[in-house]
Amino acid sequence: MGGPSQMTDGTDRESTVQRRSLGGHVVEAGLAAVGFDASANNDVALVETARPHRSPYRIVLAQNAWNVVDISTFWTLLGNYPMSRRLRYIVRRVIAGINLRRAKKVVCLTESMSALCAKYSSNVVTSPVTVPVDFLSRSAPQAEADWSDTVLVPGTVTWHKNPVEAIRIVQALQRNGTSIAKVVFAGSDDGSGSWQEVESAANAAGIPCSRMRLSRDEMSIACASAAAVVIPSHLESLSLSMAEALATASIVIASDIPAHRELARRLGREPVWGRDEVGLERLQEQALPDLDVNGLWREWNRLGESLDLPTMAGPPEG
Repeated sequence: MGGPSQMTDGTDRESTVQRRSLGGHVVEAGLAAVGFDASANNDVALVETARPHRSPYRIVLAQNAWNVVDISTFWTLLGNYPMSRRLRYIVRRVIAGINLRRAKKVVCLTESMSALCAKYSSNVVTSPVTVPVDFLSRSAPQAEADWSDTVLVPGTVTWHKNPVEAIRIVQALQRNGTSIAKVVFAGSDDGSGSWQEVESAANAAGIPCSRMRLSRDEMSIACASAAAVVIPSHLESLSLSMAEALATASIVIASDIPAHRELARRLGREPVWGRDEVGLERLQEQALPDLDVNGLWREWNRLGESLDLPTMAGPPEG
């Protein structure tokens, strides 16, 4: 990984889209699905940690709150990670700061992310997207497994997603009489030691837990049929797991953070907040929101326009 001093001349197209998270891939797929060529403009960075050019990026899409959260929160959350991982995150934050400060325009996908980026740029635009395009376009998959006695915790198992909190929440549900046989963490282990902490907490509480990777269809089935979906993150920028859970799950329990509040407001459905002991005690299924599918598609069109991306010469694939 190159440090901030390793700048290119702007001719390397790949540099504008490197260091992508799963959310980054989802954003590129969404833009392509509505006909935008996300790889065409070398002066548009689709992630704030793209390798800096000698000439600044004209527009930067800021996708990861980890790179722009206030410095005190950053150092606090960084503390649990091994030293090698800390250094990597510090370098990424430095690169993000360079790109954001030099850009003529910064685009964010949530208002909460825009608020974090305001210290880097006077021209920050919020172009919200709420759900992935594959959620809008795919047919409902058929269930092949029974998730009705399972608590689902989607997302990478890493410290800043606070996975141990899910075990505490499940303990509270069990005390209140909710029948739960097991907890499944649906995501990869980032190797930072957080999964070992989860296993230790689950063993101490006598709660069977496992970790598995799910396909998009399997995740949809699990969200829709699990006893509850728990999303306990300390920090999120665009929580796609939260959006899908609110749209499909009968019970959603989430951390009370700005990104989650914003998605709940957009979708018109409030989850049970993880520290709301009364809410956990009176847990009950909620009606699913009535989604404006056309409006959700238009969000992706507006994002492409905000990024000033060209449209593809032909119709988008698929």
